[in-house]
Amino acid sequence: TLRVQIGDGKEGMLYAGAISPDGKILALGGLMKFDGTDGPAIRLVDLASGKEVGILRGHSNVVNGLAFSPDGNELASASSDNSVRIWNMTHLHEGAEAGGEMIRLNESVQLKGHSQKVQALAYSPDGLQLVSVSYDKTLILWRRDDTSSAFANVATMSGHKGEVYTVDFSPDGESIVSGGFDDRLLLWSARDGSLKKELDSDMGSDVGTVAFSPDGLHILASSESASSADYSGIYEVSSGKQIARVKNHDNSVLAGAWHPHWNMVATAGGNRK
Repeated sequence: TLRVQIGDGKEGMLYAGAISPDGKILALGGLMKFDGTDGPAIRLVDLASGKEVGILRGHSNVVNGLAFSPDGNELASASSDNSVRIWNMTHLHEGAEAGGEMIRLNESVQLKGHSQKVQALAYSPDGLQLVSVSYDKTLILWRRDDTSSAFANVATMSGHKGEVYTVDFSPDGESIVSGGFDDRLLLWSARDGSLKKELDSDMGSDVGTVAFSPDGLHILASSESASSADYSGIYEVSSGKQIARVKNHDNSVLAGAWHPHWNMVATAGGNRK
């Protein structure tokens, strides 16, 4: 059990987490303040020792989503301050090599383009692209500039009729899947941000989580519902058909993931937590 921060009311609530590719660092986001500052801080925890090794400050509102780059050298964060921030994690590695002192970062690259809170984000497998989703009903595809390695907005993707809540990149980096509060599941091209197909026009509930299978042939999508409509479905990417459906929780399903090697998925949610 890792105890990071507690406080009155909502202070200390966790909204997001991500594990570094080497499995050593856990990044945590939410409503965790630091030294009485107004903006929430992202906390970095060493999983071997359970100790905090880093504090990242820059967002002015709740941190909703976190994602490490595939090489582990960056951490991307999504926030209710309508922005995405990119943090350089090489400082953390340098600090660890220097004796494990706490790293405090107040500098990051801010990506602006959304007009409402940014809920989630995902890196492409090669780390050259990033996609973010927002309550402004759009996705933004960010791509690295060839000269500066900075991210630029290459496509603002409109197609959802409600807030966009969850997103994932395909293993080959060619496609993006998104879901949100319009009950729709959409598949996009990662090359230009164009809409490929609508996998489901009415899941019967808000979409709480999406995830590509490791081979990229299937998509897991789960509903975020406070009714009997909550379920998880497996979709075949090539045909767009739902090939499996199971009611596995008694309330909203807010997280889901494929096992990297086995034909198995994990989901989390429901009244029984």
